[in-house]
Amino acid sequence: MGYQKCKSTGFALIYDTLDFAKKFEPRYRLARQGVVEPKKVARKQRKDRKNRMKKVRGTKKAVIKDSKKK
Repeated sequence: MGYQKCKSTGFALIYDTLDFAKKFEPRYRLARQGVVEPKKVARKQRKDRKNRMKKVRGTKKAVIKDSKKK
């Protein structure tokens, strides 16, 4: 068993209402909890976006990330 004393620590975010949780939590966490429906993005779109992000460096990635292909 080693040096551990069978004690676990945890971290929790507790909100008063669901509206507060929706306001402050990221969408991926809400989707994991089943509060919101996760986005359905095609695999090809995800791969294209990943490869576009690989071509730029630094703060320019934010511009690429937010741009939509027309």
